Amino acid sequence: MNKDIKRMIETWPLDVSKDPIIIKTLPEGYNLAAPESYWAATPEMKSIAVDGCGPANLDWVIPDKILGLNIKPACQVHDWMCTMYNDEAGFKISTQVFLDNMMRLNKAKTKCQFLSRLRRWWIMRYYRVVRDYGRLFYYDSHLDMMEQAVSYL
Repeated sequence: MNKDIKRMIETWPLDVSKDPIIIKTLPEGYNLAAPESYWAATPEMKSIAVDGCGPANLDWVIPDKILGLNIKPACQVHDWMCTMYNDEAGFKISTQVFLDNMMRLNKAKTKCQFLSRLRRWWIMRYYRVVRDYGRLFYYDSHLDMMEQAVSYL
């Protein structure tokens, strides 16, 4: 087993208060907020916890784009946080960072004011669904993580 994955499994779940949020400017030209653990993770470590904005077969319900705006980077950070934290504080901070990152992407990638406002309206709807109904999936992701961890051991 990869030593990084073993270390990740051994330290999971993370304490949200000991994993500070860091904002980085990415080469694509936008800022993204994510916990220190996300920035330090290897691609192999992220592959265990990070997918996209929903299962591939449900892309028509849980899209990776909002009116052409790619929000997948925000979804990936959200997936990481939802997998790595295991309490109510983790759920709340991961959902807030998700909203903040979608807004950052919209601001960086949308020049037309009308389109920006329209996207913000959809971003808020998307966020509210995650905030109000995501808790069900949040706790399930920990069970999935444990099953994957057992398969690695």
